[in-house]
Amino acid sequence: FVEDPAPASSLLLIEDLPAAPVSAATVASASAQDRTISRVLNWVWREWPQGPFASEFQPFATRQHELSAHRGCLLWGDRVVIPQRLRQRVLEALHVGHPGIVKMKALARCYVWWPNMDDAITAWVSACQACQESRPAPPAAKGHTWETPKTPWSRVHIDLAGPFHGRTFMVVVDAYSKWLEVALMPSTTTEAVIRVLRGLFATHGCPDVLVSDNGPQFTSGTFERYLLGLGIRHALTAPFHPSSNGQAERMVRSAKEALARLDRGDWHERVAEYLFVQHITPHAATGRSPAELLMGRRLRSPLDRLHPDFAVAEPPGCANTPRSFVPGNQVFARNYVGDIPWVPATVVGVTGPRSYQVALEDGRLWRRHIDQLRRRVGDLDTTVVPPTALVAPEETLTDGEAPPTPPSQTASVEPNQAASEGLPDLPQTQTTPLAEAPPTAADPGDLVSTPPREEEVVRESRFYFRGYGLGHCLQHMKDGGAMESLDIYRPPPPTSLLREDEMLRRRYLDRAKRIDTISRAVFPFTFLVFNIFYWVVYKVLRSEDVHHATP
Repeated sequence: FVEDPAPASSLLLIEDLPAAPVSAATVASASAQDRTISRVLNWVWREWPQGPFASEFQPFATRQHELSAHRGCLLWGDRVVIPQRLRQRVLEALHVGHPGIVKMKALARCYVWWPNMDDAITAWVSACQACQESRPAPPAAKGHTWETPKTPWSRVHIDLAGPFHGRTFMVVVDAYSKWLEVALMPSTTTEAVIRVLRGLFATHGCPDVLVSDNGPQFTSGTFERYLLGLGIRHALTAPFHPSSNGQAERMVRSAKEALARLDRGDWHERVAEYLFVQHITPHAATGRSPAELLMGRRLRSPLDRLHPDFAVAEPPGCANTPRSFVPGNQVFARNYVGDIPWVPATVVGVTGPRSYQVALEDGRLWRRHIDQLRRRVGDLDTTVVPPTALVAPEETLTDGEAPPTPPSQTASVEPNQAASEGLPDLPQTQTTPLAEAPPTAADPGDLVSTPPREEEVVRESRFYFRGYGLGHCLQHMKDGGAMESLDIYRPPPPTSLLREDEMLRRRYLDRAKRIDTISRAVFPFTFLVFNIFYWVVYKVLRSEDVHHATP
């Protein structure tokens, strides 16, 4: 023993030398000391005893014809059987480089073996800390399907999209109707989000549940207090898991694709055009458009004009009694250049559906809309009194009778007037004036009437301008070809009624065709059954006759 001349007073570093690799000599030494392998080696050298064997010897007994001994090591084929004491060191040597379970098993099967080696390798790799930290993510779980709401705007999904071409959008989706709202965001702060939601809630109302991700603008205290004040429950999805908010995420992708294809106009026009198409297009999941599910009606679009039943609704009160004038009517025209608001004039021409040309008393010609014209009451005009004012609809005319004159109107037709217009000769009627009024000069042949009171002015028939004349009406009444004047002047049926009649007619023809087809198919079968029945009856009767005739 030699004393250290400079003993260490403090230990600063300890170097742990790696263990030497397992060698054949180490395996032979450990095998001789292993209780199980040593006995197996003895049986291999001498002779295997008759069974049964204990459980620890069973794996070796099944391979007794494949085991051999070489230099103190037990071999199975060309693979070394590792004793219990060295198995952990061998596993460490096999796991250098951290291979996976499959690769480590393949490597071990080239060199070593021991009972339950595959299970030991699986447990070793599964417990490796480094392997667990770098292991890939597990397979994605099956997506959770949100429960379908029962009412519109009860659950709303929101999300922020962008930046997209330098713009940020907020997407709002109704889970029930798939109604989409896209708003351009000047910023992504909580205040900007609340400002957009406040406008949407003012239009559609407050939802029951609002679903969003864990963005800072959605998790702030200000946003939570805003929703709490409105009684809205806030549902947050899992962080970094966009599929949990799949409704909004899918709409974000669809909106980006659509906005990228729209290259006309500014961003506001693009968003409005995309939203309009989305609102009127039936959704694949519901089969109906978002507007129908959210608003209960279809939005009118330019495509509606393709249908023949499309018509612009007329203002109330105007559809039954439209005003119109004919050349020669005495009217008051609106004056925009003088102090008198209405000046007398005469209609001289029709320039449009609601536009007329009138002549003033001084010869000037004005063009006025029908709203800028009033009928001049008290003067005689050339308006032909419609037959609905002369004949009551409920009265029936017999052959040879003239239509009676109502109390509020007096009318007489001159012979030359009837001849010029093709009217039938009418008997002269007694005129009963409503009020004393001085006669006014009128052209010969015109229909002369006593000026009625203002509240008793008879309006023209709405059907006068459909091409029917007074003589045509009276001729049909006299010939008995019409039941009522309303039947003559009734307008043609609408297109929808004609289409319904055509559908009923085709349905009747289809039913008759089916009945005829069935009859043609059933008749041969019925005829065959009848013949068979007749033949059977004939045979039965014939056999009975033969039986009675036999002595």
